[in-house]
Amino acid sequence: MTRGDYVDVTYRTGSGIATHRTMARGIGSKVDVDEGRPNSPFVTVIEQTRGDDPIQTARFAKTEVVAIIEGHEAYVTRRIKVAKS
Repeated sequence: MTRGDYVDVTYRTGSGIATHRTMARGIGSKVDVDEGRPNSPFVTVIEQTRGDDPIQTARFAKTEVVAIIEGHEAYVTRRIKVAKS
């Protein structure tokens, strides 16, 4: 995944259901989902730089995860002014 891509993890909490979004914001950054080994109790979502250095990490218990959704959102850094002729 690349800049503008995101991973939404929907999970159960004590008071209902919540969603956590991890988005690739930096140039060359990416978002990876690591489900670990088959017996691992955690799902880890990591935003990484181009050099695979972690920027943001989120860990969820597999038993609490309801859905994992991957998508892409246009990442706008600045507005472009158009000259009128």
